[in-house]
Amino acid sequence: MLTAESINKSADRPKTVSLVRQYQKKPALYFKNILGVDTLETYQEQVIQAVADHDRVAVSACHDVGKSFLMARIAIWFLTMHKNSKVITTAPTFNQVEKILWSEIRAAHSKAKVNLGGKLNLTDWTISPDWFALGLSPRNEVSGGSDNGQGTQSSFQGFHAEHLLVIFDEATGIKPAVWTMVEGLLTSAHVKFVAIANPTSKNSDFYGCFRSAAWHKIYLSCFNSPNLIANGITDIAKLEKEIEKVRSMNDAQASLHLKKYKVTRPYLLTTKWVV
Repeated sequence: MLTAESINKSADRPKTVSLVRQYQKKPALYFKNILGVDTLETYQEQVIQAVADHDRVAVSACHDVGKSFLMARIAIWFLTMHKNSKVITTAPTFNQVEKILWSEIRAAHSKAKVNLGGKLNLTDWTISPDWFALGLSPRNEVSGGSDNGQGTQSSFQGFHAEHLLVIFDEATGIKPAVWTMVEGLLTSAHVKFVAIANPTSKNSDFYGCFRSAAWHKIYLSCFNSPNLIANGITDIAKLEKEIEKVRSMNDAQASLHLKKYKVTRPYLLTTKWVV
């Protein structure tokens, strides 16, 4: 059985090492074989492969394309497939850290096809003292306050490892001070930084990622949703045509028409919402 602990204990076994290296290079295989994700959309494979191939990945994404679903499973893949690694995640608020991203991490951990091991709590997962993932809240870093009487000491400092992954979920809302602090974690080799968000503001460090050559950039629009594709709405011209069609109807006709759209993935962005 391939678990995080077995990687540590079986590092000299050729078959285990070969399989780990395969999963490190092809995370989609890990998602399927270890996490039990049977269906990945093309754009989801694009995102997870980009994280395997690039040091910095910025994902500009519309509503409901599975942002936190992907980030949670990327965190699990990275942590379990890189011995003695660290994963640091954050979001604009602690509620988003605990209730969204780490809720997805806990769900994926419990549904995995194998025992992933370690001790998993609400916002931390420890495999060994030097091998862990943490969900941190940036609120004290921005305000200068402290929950535990620790003053202004940064909770984002000191997390260096041979393999390190930093994830910014809902990155548009993360303050500049936190981006600056996290840069201090990225000075060595084998570190990765992933930032994903709905691009709601140009006045953010997240927007700056798309103006920098340092970042591999991915753009996910509503047209990536399989629900829109299933209804033949694959570009802005087709969307505008559909909107005009609905506008030409009376209320009763429009209401009936909106109910007829195909929904192939209920948990992703729907045609009805976009129209």
